[in-house]
Amino acid sequence: MLNLHKNHLSLVIILLSFIVTVAHVVALNFYLYWTFWWFDLSVHFLGGLWVALTSLWIYLFIHSEKELGRRKTFFIVFTAIIVVGGLWEAFEYFAGISPGDNFIIDTATDVLMDLLGASAGLLYFNRTHN
Repeated sequence: MLNLHKNHLSLVIILLSFIVTVAHVVALNFYLYWTFWWFDLSVHFLGGLWVALTSLWIYLFIHSEKELGRRKTFFIVFTAIIVVGGLWEAFEYFAGISPGDNFIIDTATDVLMDLLGASAGLLYFNRTHN
């Protein structure tokens, strides 16, 4: 059963990777991040969902546990989203992508959307895995 779940999870992760990548490339080429204020938030939500599911998939792949427990899944997802989201925000800052005058607000809303996407991933995983 665990193997079937890993395969299903792999497909969802691949689909999310494709969607996030296409959305990001299109947004950069057509200035959608700067044209539609909500586009960046949507991509951050999907990115948080992807990070959550990918971090759990990696953990399952390495450890092959059948039951993770809700505390452990929360810890894995929360740690992954803080690390990846924090690194992404640092990249945006040092690359000069974040708006200088609204940096704190932009970063806070990006991290919030990362966390909401990760929460959706956590709910999805708990409903389909446990």
